[in-house]
Amino acid sequence: MSDFDFLDSYTVDKTSTARFALPEDIFGEGAALTVAPATTTNEDYMHAVLKLSSKGTVRAATRGHITPAMVKENNDLDRVVFGQLIIKGWECLNDRKGGEIKYTPKRAEELVKKLPDWVFQEVKAFCQDHGNFLPDEPIDVGELAGN
Repeated sequence: MSDFDFLDSYTVDKTSTARFALPEDIFGEGAALTVAPATTTNEDYMHAVLKLSSKGTVRAATRGHITPAMVKENNDLDRVVFGQLIIKGWECLNDRKGGEIKYTPKRAEELVKKLPDWVFQEVKAFCQDHGNFLPDEPIDVGELAGN
């Protein structure tokens, strides 16, 4: 047993999930997504992003020649990847008539394509923050050490 075993509970990887509350004014009370991290700790996500990135966009970005069209292309690709790999489920998501929309990966792809840009950007920012995937309760290191 290592003195640092307590750090294992702070590992964030592709199996980690968090709850992202969707805006109530659009989706109603309690609507939320279950999401995985969109970070380097999620190998599937990183592989997909790298695979989908066009070489021209990467070259232009390294030279500082980023255009609005490139940003839109990148966001469109992110939507595809988020629908397939980041959105893992949801709760309280209803259609216009109030009927529950059951989660399926295909429906997640449809949802991400239809999200207003500002909502999608909030989901992206949330998923890119490791802190959102850490345990809710802080670990008392002193207690673990027997103090």
